[in-house]
Amino acid sequence: MQNHNPHLAHPSALDRLCAWWWGNSRRQWARLEDIDHLSPDDISLMAAEVGMSNDDFLRAARQPKGILGLLDRRLEALGLDPEDIRKLSPLLLGELRRTCAMCSEKERCADDMAEDSNPPGWDSYCPNAGTLRHLT
Repeated sequence: MQNHNPHLAHPSALDRLCAWWWGNSRRQWARLEDIDHLSPDDISLMAAEVGMSNDDFLRAARQPKGILGLLDRRLEALGLDPEDIRKLSPLLLGELRRTCAMCSEKERCADDMAEDSNPPGWDSYCPNAGTLRHLT
């Protein structure tokens, strides 16, 4: 059976970013090489879709922990839907992603969420905690 979903046939830059970002740690170095082969236009488009400058996007992409997975898991644990936030304010969702991407506590966040989807104390180190509390 052939898939006729045009969205799957032509993924958005955000879909490409998510697909690129996901994967296990064994593929981390391969992904780093892949991003170096993206055109400046692709980097600009992908950075704009997640609300980041090109430099911030590239810096975040080279970090070992992906941004979108952690943020999406945090949103889910709080009963928030990224699409609802996008409808409310695309700029707000972009800022949440940018802040998460630049966060120095990604490893702690990932470790905490591996044990509990909504661990106590996460809001003491999460730079998005205040915004997320207002959204819940």
